[in-house]
Amino acid sequence: GQGKEKAEAAKAKGEEMRGQGKEKAEEMKAKAKEGKAMMDDDDAMDDDDGAGNAYGKNKGDLQGKAFGQARAAAAKARNEEVRAEAAATASQSLALQSEATRKIAKARAMLEKAKAEGTMTEAQLSQREAAIERAEARLKEVEARVKAVQEQVAKEVE
Repeated sequence: GQGKEKAEAAKAKGEEMRGQGKEKAEEMKAKAKEGKAMMDDDDAMDDDDGAGNAYGKNKGDLQGKAFGQARAAAAKARNEEVRAEAAATASQSLALQSEATRKIAKARAMLEKAKAEGTMTEAQLSQREAAIERAEARLKEVEARVKAVQEQVAKEVE
Protein backbone atom coordinates (compact mmCIF):
# COMPACT_ATOMS: atom_id res chain seq x y z
CA GLY A 1 0.00 0.00 0.00
CA GLN A 2 2.74 2.38 0.89
CA GLY A 3 4.60 1.67 -2.32
CA LYS A 4 1.57 2.65 -4.39
CA GLU A 5 1.21 5.90 -2.45
CA LYS A 6 4.86 6.75 -2.95
CA ALA A 7 4.62 5.91 -6.65
CA GLU A 8 1.54 8.12 -7.06
CA ALA A 9 3.21 10.95 -5.12
CA ALA A 10 6.28 10.68 -7.34
CA LYS A 11 4.13 10.64 -10.45
CA ALA A 12 2.24 13.72 -9.28
CA LYS A 13 5.52 15.49 -8.48
CA GLY A 14 6.88 14.55 -11.92
CA GLU A 15 3.83 16.01 -13.65
CA GLU A 16 4.17 19.15 -11.52
CA MET A 17 7.83 19.43 -12.48
CA ARG A 18 7.02 18.97 -16.16
CA GLY A 19 4.76 21.98 -15.97
CA GLN A 20 7.54 24.03 -14.39
CA GLY A 21 9.91 22.95 -17.12
CA LYS A 22 7.60 24.34 -19.77
CA GLU A 23 7.30 27.59 -17.85
CA LYS A 24 11.08 27.82 -17.50
CA ALA A 25 11.53 27.15 -21.20
CA GLU A 26 9.06 29.90 -22.07
CA GLU A 27 10.87 32.31 -19.69
CA MET A 28 14.21 31.50 -21.31
CA LYS A 29 12.77 32.07 -24.79
CA ALA A 30 11.36 35.43 -23.69
CA LYS A 31 14.72 36.45 -22.22
CA ALA A 32 16.49 35.40 -25.41
CA LYS A 33 14.10 37.54 -27.46
CA GLU A 34 14.72 40.51 -25.13
CA GLY A 35 18.47 40.00 -25.41
CA LYS A 36 18.25 39.90 -29.21
CA ALA A 37 16.16 43.07 -29.17
CA MET A 38 18.75 44.77 -26.95
CA MET A 39 21.54 43.67 -29.26
CA ASP A 40 19.64 45.12 -32.21
CA ASP A 41 19.41 48.41 -30.29
CA ASP A 42 23.17 48.29 -29.66
CA ASP A 43 23.78 47.78 -33.36
CA ALA A 44 21.75 50.89 -34.07
CA MET A 45 23.92 52.82 -31.58
CA ASP A 46 27.13 51.66 -33.25
CA ASP A 47 26.73 53.89 -36.29
CA ASP A 48 30.35 54.75 -37.05
CA ASP A 49 30.88 58.47 -37.44
CA GLY A 50 34.63 58.09 -38.03
CA ALA A 51 35.58 59.67 -34.71
CA GLY A 52 37.38 57.38 -32.31
CA ASN A 53 40.72 55.99 -31.33
CA ALA A 54 41.17 53.67 -34.28
CA TYR A 55 44.44 54.55 -35.94
CA GLY A 56 44.16 54.87 -39.66
CA LYS A 57 40.62 56.25 -39.78
CA ASN A 58 41.75 59.70 -40.83
CA LYS A 59 44.94 59.09 -42.75
CA GLY A 60 44.72 62.21 -44.81
CA ASP A 61 46.62 61.74 -48.05
CA LEU A 62 48.93 59.00 -46.68
CA GLN A 63 48.46 55.38 -47.64
CA GLY A 64 49.79 52.05 -46.34
CA LYS A 65 53.50 52.04 -45.62
CA ALA A 66 53.85 55.82 -45.71
CA PHE A 67 51.12 56.16 -43.08
CA GLY A 68 52.79 53.58 -40.83
CA GLN A 69 56.17 55.26 -41.17
CA ALA A 70 54.68 58.67 -40.36
CA ARG A 71 53.01 57.25 -37.23
CA ALA A 72 56.27 55.62 -36.14
CA ALA A 73 58.20 58.86 -36.64
CA ALA A 74 55.62 60.80 -34.63
CA ALA A 75 55.78 58.22 -31.81
CA LYS A 76 59.58 58.43 -31.72
CA ALA A 77 59.44 62.22 -31.62
CA ARG A 78 56.99 62.14 -28.70
CA ASN A 79 59.20 59.63 -26.91
CA GLU A 80 62.29 61.81 -27.36
CA GLU A 81 60.36 64.85 -26.13
CA VAL A 82 59.32 63.02 -22.97
CA ARG A 83 62.88 61.83 -22.36
CA ALA A 84 64.28 65.33 -22.83
CA GLU A 85 61.71 66.74 -20.44
CA ALA A 86 62.54 64.09 -17.84
CA ALA A 87 66.26 64.78 -18.19
CA ALA A 88 65.69 68.52 -17.80
CA THR A 89 63.58 67.96 -14.69
CA ALA A 90 66.24 65.65 -13.25
CA SER A 91 69.02 68.17 -13.82
CA GLN A 92 66.90 70.92 -12.27
CA SER A 93 66.25 68.69 -9.27
CA LEU A 94 69.97 68.02 -8.91
CA ALA A 95 70.63 71.76 -8.88
CA LEU A 96 68.00 72.23 -6.18
CA GLN A 97 69.53 69.37 -4.20
CA SER A 98 72.98 70.91 -4.25
CA GLU A 99 71.54 74.28 -3.20
CA ALA A 100 69.64 72.66 -0.33
CA THR A 101 72.74 70.76 0.76
CA ARG A 102 74.74 73.99 0.77
CA LYS A 103 72.09 75.78 2.86
CA ILE A 104 71.92 72.95 5.38
CA ALA A 105 75.70 72.94 5.74
CA LYS A 106 75.65 76.72 6.28
CA ALA A 107 72.89 76.38 8.90
CA ARG A 108 74.90 73.67 10.70
CA ALA A 109 77.98 75.88 10.70
CA MET A 110 76.00 78.80 12.13
CA LEU A 111 74.51 76.52 14.80
CA GLU A 112 77.97 75.28 15.82
CA LYS A 113 79.22 78.85 15.96
CA ALA A 114 76.27 79.87 18.15
CA LYS A 115 76.94 76.90 20.45
CA ALA A 116 80.62 77.86 20.75
CA GLU A 117 79.86 81.53 21.44
CA GLY A 118 76.90 80.78 23.70
CA THR A 119 74.66 83.38 22.02
CA MET A 120 71.59 81.10 22.05
CA THR A 121 69.72 79.33 24.80
CA GLU A 122 69.51 75.55 24.94
CA ALA A 123 65.85 75.68 23.81
CA GLN A 124 66.75 77.80 20.79
CA LEU A 125 69.66 75.51 19.95
CA SER A 126 67.49 72.41 20.15
CA GLN A 127 64.80 74.04 17.98
CA ARG A 128 67.36 74.94 15.34
CA GLU A 129 68.87 71.44 15.51
CA ALA A 130 65.42 69.88 15.01
CA ALA A 131 64.71 72.19 12.06
CA ILE A 132 68.01 71.24 10.43
CA GLU A 133 67.29 67.54 10.95
CA ARG A 134 63.82 67.91 9.36
CA ALA A 135 65.39 69.70 6.38
CA GLU A 136 67.95 66.89 6.02
CA ALA A 137 65.18 64.27 6.13
CA ARG A 138 63.24 66.09 3.39
CA LEU A 139 66.42 66.37 1.35
CA LYS A 140 67.00 62.62 1.62
CA GLU A 141 63.43 61.97 0.42
CA VAL A 142 63.94 64.26 -2.56
CA GLU A 143 67.26 62.62 -3.36
CA ALA A 144 65.61 59.19 -3.31
CA ARG A 145 62.83 60.35 -5.65
CA VAL A 146 65.32 61.97 -8.06
CA LYS A 147 67.43 58.81 -8.05
CA ALA A 148 64.36 56.70 -8.83
CA VAL A 149 63.42 58.98 -11.74
CA GLN A 150 66.97 58.93 -13.09
CA GLU A 151 67.03 55.12 -12.95
CA GLN A 152 63.70 54.96 -14.74
CA VAL A 153 64.89 57.33 -17.47
CA ALA A 154 68.10 55.33 -17.85
CA LYS A 155 66.10 52.10 -18.10
CA GLU A 156 63.86 53.61 -20.80
CA VAL A 157 66.85 54.80 -22.79
CA GLU A 158 68.26 51.28 -22.93
